[in-house]
Amino acid sequence: MTKKDLSFPEAMKFDQRIIERARTEGALSSKERESYLKDLPDEASKIVYVEVYEEPPVEEPTPHIDELTFSS
Repeated sequence: MTKKDLSFPEAMKFDQRIIERARTEGALSSKERESYLKDLPDEASKIVYVEVYEEPPVEEPTPHIDELTFSS
């Protein structure tokens, strides 16, 4: 059985979703990745905070049961 030759386009080589596979197959070295991360621009000044909240769940009414029931 031969190993598939999966070459990665330059733009995909650093994609977080496939980075582990690129390393495993030798398409990306740790040194190359560190260099890429170091060269990324600092975008901290463009940060926007977004408030996220969750609605409380709507409780369904308990159906009326005419017989004796137990709950824990």
